[in-house]
Amino acid sequence: KVINIDPVYNDTARFLGAEQVFINPTTDVAMVEAMCYHLIKNNLHDEKFLKRYTVGFKKFKDRLFDEKNPKTPEWAEKITGVSASKIKQLAELMAKNRTMIMAGWGFQRAHHGEQAHWAMITLASLLGQIGLDGGGYGFNYHYSDGGVPTPGAVTGNANSGNIEDKANNFSGFPGLAGISVNSSIKGEWSNRQNEVIPVSRIVTMLENPNKEYDFNGKKRVYPLIKSIYWAGGNPLHHHQDRNRMKKAFKNVDSFIVQDCFWTASARFADLVLPATTEIERN
Repeated sequence: KVINIDPVYNDTARFLGAEQVFINPTTDVAMVEAMCYHLIKNNLHDEKFLKRYTVGFKKFKDRLFDEKNPKTPEWAEKITGVSASKIKQLAELMAKNRTMIMAGWGFQRAHHGEQAHWAMITLASLLGQIGLDGGGYGFNYHYSDGGVPTPGAVTGNANSGNIEDKANNFSGFPGLAGISVNSSIKGEWSNRQNEVIPVSRIVTMLENPNKEYDFNGKKRVYPLIKSIYWAGGNPLHHHQDRNRMKKAFKNVDSFIVQDCFWTASARFADLVLPATTEIERN
């Protein structure tokens, strides 16, 4: 059974014959919180999973059951446009069946957009099905990551392992950790490992070279970046404080963008290289 919770009955939902639940845009967190409230109130959450694999459940529960503003399905109905009865039904359906929560990244591009994905992971944690076949959550069902096969002959399976493994299996630089090295490759790239930072910290990295920070439970150090070559993205569109970002990008010696379109990043670049669209190549 597929249920599409979306302001739009899209092509995927139509193809799958999905049940449609229309929701007001950017109100996903309210709906998820109300579902979590209903699960806990009716003891449908997985207490053992939460104790073993998560931290912070008490704080989350206190928020949901706040006396002044409890996150009930009736509370969420006024915000989301989804009826309280439907919210309860969906929560019970998820708890009583093996459930995969799937979402794209598009609705992250809004004020506090990351909260929606964090909320869905929290809901998946309450259900306790993360790691089970057909259970848990996933967000990378699209063109550039989990949705397509990778060129295994070049890099091995770059979709397996953690984020550091993915970076060090990047085929653009020969001789990185995790790749069998052609003995003819010499120089500094022959034994280099890529440095990985959270994508949301690009500006902070450019502002704080060689400064220590916390990431994935480890102490890391921001690298000193002297040149940026950006292909297939638009960083000057994603981040919030544009003036701060422009100032940070001026710390590098050169900023090169390769794109099909005259994006904000391309306009800001020192050098723009062309790229073809899918309708210009076989």
